[in-house]
Amino acid sequence: MLEANIYCTVGTEAKKQVMLALGIRPDHIFSSRDLSFAKGIKRVTDGRGVDVVVNSLAGEALRQSWGCLAPYGRFIEVGKKDILGNSGLDMQPFLDNVIFAGVNLEAMMVKEPLRCSKLVSKVLDLFEQGAIDLIRPISVHDFSDAESVFREMQRGSHIGKLVLRVTPESQVAIIPPKTVPLRLKSDATYLLVGGLGGLGRAQALFMAENGARNLAFISRSGGARDEAKNLIAKLEASGVTVKTYASDVADKARLREVIEDISQSMPPIRGVIQGAMVLADSLFHRMSYDQWVTATRPKVQGELFFREGLHNA
Repeated sequence: MLEANIYCTVGTEAKKQVMLALGIRPDHIFSSRDLSFAKGIKRVTDGRGVDVVVNSLAGEALRQSWGCLAPYGRFIEVGKKDILGNSGLDMQPFLDNVIFAGVNLEAMMVKEPLRCSKLVSKVLDLFEQGAIDLIRPISVHDFSDAESVFREMQRGSHIGKLVLRVTPESQVAIIPPKTVPLRLKSDATYLLVGGLGGLGRAQALFMAENGARNLAFISRSGGARDEAKNLIAKLEASGVTVKTYASDVADKARLREVIEDISQSMPPIRGVIQGAMVLADSLFHRMSYDQWVTATRPKVQGELFFREGLHNA
């Protein structure tokens, strides 16, 4: 549009062929895979350099491109890697009255949407006037392939623009909605069976942090152990009412007494965590009947008795 002489760098032979098809002269196309393009630019411009550099290369390639500017030239940085990495820049070229300018459209859209809107309007006007045309080639993909398309762009293996088209058959992965924050009732009792072991103690503290203010524990040792006493002290210090019961959950008569006491002395039971267990480790084919009963009784009979006791309560 400005009748400028165009020089470019490409990373593959295929991309070079695209540039040739767009009318770029063969001796104006250089490789971006090494730094030889800098000497090439100087050679074909008789050592003067170019008036404008639009750059997205990083590291040493950026610095070499910076050295390609002619006096009073403008370097337009559209990449972000060196900017985010706060890389250094040679200062001597500024003696030739050159300009280094960074373009961050993301910040413009967020902080100055009106400026961004005006910029888009100018570009659309140029399209309407026929001064500029579409970027070519354009590769169209179904929206279902969004991830693979972004991977291709990340590798830099594409040519031109990648476009996603939405169709009635398109399917995309979505982020699941956030779960509702846990908030337990302060006017209810939560019963933790076997809740004075390591996992149970952690569970109790978690429940207290999320609103529980009445906790009851059933375990064979009750609150006699030091770990249990420390837990009870922490819970009570945070405003939680705690009651402990020494009981075998598979003892039906004793379990009925415990549930009756909780029903009379604490708010209604709104939740039960059945964590009772007895370890009787053995390979199954070597397990005796007594070992089987010992390990399963707290879970099987304990669960049945619990349901019956809570129903009656």
